[in-house]
Amino acid sequence: MTKYAFRSPFKKYIEGMIAQKRALGYKYHGSSPRLLFQFDKFCLTQGCTEPVLSKELAHAWAKKRPHEAMATLHHRVGIVRQLALYMTRIGLHAYVFTASSLPNTHAVGCLKRWVVEGKDFMTYLPVLKTYLGHYSISDTARYLRLTAEAYPDITAKVEDAVGHVVPTMGGYGHETD
Repeated sequence: MTKYAFRSPFKKYIEGMIAQKRALGYKYHGSSPRLLFQFDKFCLTQGCTEPVLSKELAHAWAKKRPHEAMATLHHRVGIVRQLALYMTRIGLHAYVFTASSLPNTHAVGCLKRWVVEGKDFMTYLPVLKTYLGHYSISDTARYLRLTAEAYPDITAKVEDAVGHVVPTMGGYGHETD
């Protein structure tokens, strides 16, 4: 089927997905099977003993690597997303990244790290805005809210540093003065 010898608990499902892709007429060679092989090895290093594609495992796999381009990260995560979709189609439970999961995970992770490191948000927020491809700081500001909700222990630091960047609005979200 493939030149890779999969050994993790996901072996059967990885091989099944590759077979299905090929049966549908996709060549499915090159980087996709190689990334699945890397994911297979990653699962072994994470101590996976059952074929459970949990949110925690998916997020650990989706961590941006040093010097990794965003396109590479998206491709790497996209392949595992395809595996998760395949697993759900055959009746298994698997965490499936949504289109916005990856940037959310990265942005919230950056903000959390900056708080822990005591970084100046006003210096780093424009960097995050540019990295995410946002037009304005207000587009990026929603990640500040996500961070505050997900990590209440850092809410005070976020509010002190950039509370004025994320205004509290009354009424409906689309209403402005």
